[in-house]
Amino acid sequence: MPRRRLSAIALLAATALAALLLAGCDGSTSPSDETPRPSLANIWPHQDGTGWRYTITFEQYAALPLAATPPSLPSFEELHAALEAAVPADMLETDTGAYSLTFVGDTTTDSGVTAQNLVGVITPGSGKARRVATGREQLQRVLADKSLADATDPAFLGTMPFAYEDSGYYGYGDLHREHSWILLEGDLSVGSEFSMLLVPMLAEDIWLYGRIWSVRDRFISGRRWENVVECMYVVDLGTQSVTDDNGNLLGYSRGYWYGTVLYVPTVGPIACDERHVWGPSNSIMGAQPGGVNVYRIRR
Repeated sequence: MPRRRLSAIALLAATALAALLLAGCDGSTSPSDETPRPSLANIWPHQDGTGWRYTITFEQYAALPLAATPPSLPSFEELHAALEAAVPADMLETDTGAYSLTFVGDTTTDSGVTAQNLVGVITPGSGKARRVATGREQLQRVLADKSLADATDPAFLGTMPFAYEDSGYYGYGDLHREHSWILLEGDLSVGSEFSMLLVPMLAEDIWLYGRIWSVRDRFISGRRWENVVECMYVVDLGTQSVTDDNGNLLGYSRGYWYGTVLYVPTVGPIACDERHVWGPSNSIMGAQPGGVNVYRIRR
């Protein structure tokens, strides 16, 4: 079984369990008399009880080939184009179900931050449901044949302790009292960017990057939406060396997540496309073969 030395992925896996359990641009702005122009104040309604219902499609693919030398992180432009292309690997599984996000009261992280409780529920096509909980609630996982209920949660349109602040929309975690995630920040004009070192106390190479890619009218799920903000996200998990059981180097892999979320003023998020690229690894969860997880979420 291929394995790798302890690296950023193992650290991120441990961090994710602790925290979650408890872009060159080509866009243009289309003025509208019916939908207001995007702003931080109107792009994501967040009153308690506000919620969204989506269709979610999940696909899992085999791991990408190892590289002979440590690979670089693809550019925003390359990754944005890759979202429109087929994954160059064998598909292992697919499932389509329902997904919902709802603001349900407040939650307090282990680090002592009180924020809104953005709760997600995934209902796979098999009919098995999994509640993705934050705060003091417990994760409920249905043990059954592999399905959406066993998939990693979407990252860019997912559950978290959520806060709207003057500078943007953020997530909080259990490891410290500072922001642990950026949903949107600063200017929503095309080309605006943000970034964050995600777990500075554990690793120096796990970064979140975001860029406002476009602001324009779109047709999504047969409906025309006006002044849609497309934000592109990339999480860089760093490079890993992969060895066999005798310590012989097999090659290198780079883990990263990338995707886009579409936001409509006064409506909130209406769509998300994201991919998680994992290399082979040994972690606290045991030997992992790696692979590519693909999510398509539509309102």
